[in-house]
Amino acid sequence: GGVAQDAADGKIGSDHIEGSIIKRCCKCGKRNFNKEWHASFGVLVCNKCKYGNPQFDLIPKSKAKQLYLVTDGELNCIGTISKPNPYKPSWAPMKLYLKSQVLEMSRER
Repeated sequence: GGVAQDAADGKIGSDHIEGSIIKRCCKCGKRNFNKEWHASFGVLVCNKCKYGNPQFDLIPKSKAKQLYLVTDGELNCIGTISKPNPYKPSWAPMKLYLKSQVLEMSRER
């Protein structure tokens, strides 16, 4: 999408100052965005803004496959964050996806 659409999607949040880019949270404009989320999902959002905002809800792999009927191959095409399994610590880490990206992927089919 265009710059306005990308900003609404949380993909753009930067200022261009003398040839350098200063990245900022797409919601509040602060410079302290979550680097893990930016690297994994391509989203510039700070920790404060991501919590409680449905636009930034995470969904585990199993639920994404169940609710949105996406395949492992499709999920491999979008970013993920791995976290220790809270129910079975000895099991493989949970893979968490940005719910909005999973939903968008399922709609594009």
